Amino acid sequence: MTKVNVEELEEKLENLICNMDVPAHRKATKTIHNYKWLYKNLAVMNKGNKNFIDAMNILEILVKEKK
Repeated sequence: MTKVNVEELEEKLENLICNMDVPAHRKATKTIHNYKWLYKNLAVMNKGNKNFIDAMNILEILVKEKK
């Protein structure tokens, strides 16, 4: 298994969610609390967004990496 580049994933996630319906303070912070919140709540208003699946996949990795 290769080492995950957390910074790269955080940047990709930021780009994926920039146009999603998410509170601004949730888009800007890079904390485990924020990633868990996004993982739990992103689908509420964004499950139809074309970037939703990619964002969720990245969030799943970040939540595991930042434990």
